[in-house]
Amino acid sequence: MEIYIREKTAGAPDTGRIPLTIYENEFVSVIGGVYEITFESDKIAFYDTGNLVLRESVEKNVSHGETGSFLSGDRKIIHKRHVAEIMKQVRLEGVGVKRLRELSSFEIFKTEVAHLLMSAPEVIVFQNPFKNLDLDERTRIVYEMAKLSV
Repeated sequence: MEIYIREKTAGAPDTGRIPLTIYENEFVSVIGGVYEITFESDKIAFYDTGNLVLRESVEKNVSHGETGSFLSGDRKIIHKRHVAEIMKQVRLEGVGVKRLRELSSFEIFKTEVAHLLMSAPEVIVFQNPFKNLDLDERTRIVYEMAKLSV
């Protein structure tokens, strides 16, 4: 996938759009500065804890709230299996019924990643994913994200 980066940090020289090719399962980090990033894909998910609803369960947050009222029969079963697979992939088994306010910051991060993975994006964009996390949690997240990209 081709993306283009242009630095927008005040006072920085205009380098124009810099092309960057991202290969399947590649983990890329752009650190420092303010950037404008352009993607040539519509299958992009943006990490933002505002996507989650604190009063809802982990499972409902992962499933985008589609826990059944308008899904029926086979579609409901397939959706529940998909939610379970995604939760297993990010190691959230056993916490599906918990509310977000009962989770650690690391578990909330994994819930958001699972929520994003439900839409099968080609790219997930994280802006400041380490906000409010201590060093141990940051290290665990980098390790988990690397395992997801394999």
